[in-house]
Amino acid sequence: MLEIEKIRAQLLAERRALVAKVAEVDDNLRWLEANADQYEAQAQAENIVRALGGRLDDRGRARLEAIGRALVRIAAGEYGRCAECGSEIPHEHLQQTPTMENCPQCADGAASKRQ
Repeated sequence: MLEIEKIRAQLLAERRALVAKVAEVDDNLRWLEANADQYEAQAQAENIVRALGGRLDDRGRARLEAIGRALVRIAAGEYGRCAECGSEIPHEHLQQTPTMENCPQCADGAASKRQ
């Protein structure tokens, strides 16, 4: 039996970290707006905004969404089953990639179609 509760806890922890990162960026942007007059050079403020925005990349947002979908599947009792064909996803794949939604065969088929 796959240790689903362990994976669930891991996904929740990763989701908390991503949400905290977004909240931190929001706090930093609000501080920057409130204290913009204190900066001597506009370039310095732009560098700070650029650095903060870099933490909100598409990959982080996509990861947060994948974690959410995995947690929904766990709650629904569907975790570990391929969303395409319904077959069981090998435990070693789920342990390596807890957000995996498709079995290796369906994932390979989807990748081949995209190419």
